[in-house]
Amino acid sequence: MVLDSHRPGPRFRRDIAAGEADVSDFGVGRHTLRLEVRLPGSEPYEVEGSFKVPAEVQFGRKRGFVARPLMKRTPIPVGITLPVLVDPARPDDVTIDWDAFLAAGGRDEMKRLQESAAVERMHRTRPEQSAKQREDAKVALEGWVAAVRAGSLKRKRFDQSVDTQVRLGFLDSADAEAARRELDSE
Repeated sequence: MVLDSHRPGPRFRRDIAAGEADVSDFGVGRHTLRLEVRLPGSEPYEVEGSFKVPAEVQFGRKRGFVARPLMKRTPIPVGITLPVLVDPARPDDVTIDWDAFLAAGGRDEMKRLQESAAVERMHRTRPEQSAKQREDAKVALEGWVAAVRAGSLKRKRFDQSVDTQVRLGFLDSADAEAARRELDSE
């Protein structure tokens, strides 16, 4: 069953219940999504359908049709919450409110969820490589502290590098904070 997912026009906004949905499954191709819909005052329920996802959501901004095959498409990650509009007379008629999603920083949340899923997958499938990268990050942290002290590395770049290593799970946040305190105490 294909559900309507275009951006709702003003005619749909009169008697529509607003809620949210979690993506519980993602299909390839025409964005087949299984959603858990949660409306205020109602029990959650699932809806599955094929949804049109705007270019701004997939690519970060509108792109011409010719350029799209050359660009990296961002899939809708499982677990993300999407704002939806539902016709109370037809609860299976779900429309994703992509404008509200983008306005609330949804594209950034998509990237964070995808990155964390990729990191988790890498740690699970390549434990030896992950262990080696954790060791390398500890050694690099000492070098970065020394480089900041020597003036060959700016503090902003140090913080960015440390944050990235922590986010990727290669550097313990306690070690990162200890290094920052060490630099701050000087």
